[in-house]
Amino acid sequence: MRNETIRRIMTENPKFLFINDSISVAIDYFRYEKFHHLPIVGTDKRLLGVLSVTDVVIYLQKNSLTDANQSQVQSVMNTNVQYISIDSDLRTASEKLSSGKFHSLPVVGQYKELLGIVTSTDLIKHMLDLIPRDDGSIHPIRIETIQTRLKVLEEVRQAAKSYLRTGHGGHEHRMLLEKLAASENRDANL
Repeated sequence: MRNETIRRIMTENPKFLFINDSISVAIDYFRYEKFHHLPIVGTDKRLLGVLSVTDVVIYLQKNSLTDANQSQVQSVMNTNVQYISIDSDLRTASEKLSSGKFHSLPVVGQYKELLGIVTSTDLIKHMLDLIPRDDGSIHPIRIETIQTRLKVLEEVRQAAKSYLRTGHGGHEHRMLLEKLAASENRDANL
């Protein structure tokens, strides 16, 4: 997980609001889209803040829905935003989210332009995919391209070979050896 980039689990092109959008637009997103956080951007799509359901609830305790139509999200958004770079790894995201102070991290590019969002739920789902099920299987990992798939397969092969070289690859690991040889033969014929 340390070397996996945040791209693997983030939501690309997330919903967002512009800084001048009304709070009522945010209320509609929260109500109908079931989001809990919305990044707030300028016209150049650079991240300026985050608006949460909690921010809106606090606003509505003091103001009416009519006021929400006339007030802009910039008046209630959080501008002290924790975010993460597109090149960051999953460990960095996990460390930031595990503080418990927030449950989403906007993902930004070099110029702080919004590229995605990752939530604590995304990380939990990813971890669940890595934990073996009762039958010993794991959830299939998404591999987007043939090149990436072949790279991952080669990494698995190398790890298996290293393990077998330790001397633990006796009779009980015969199946691993056979599968390894079969996959190498299959790829050699491509």
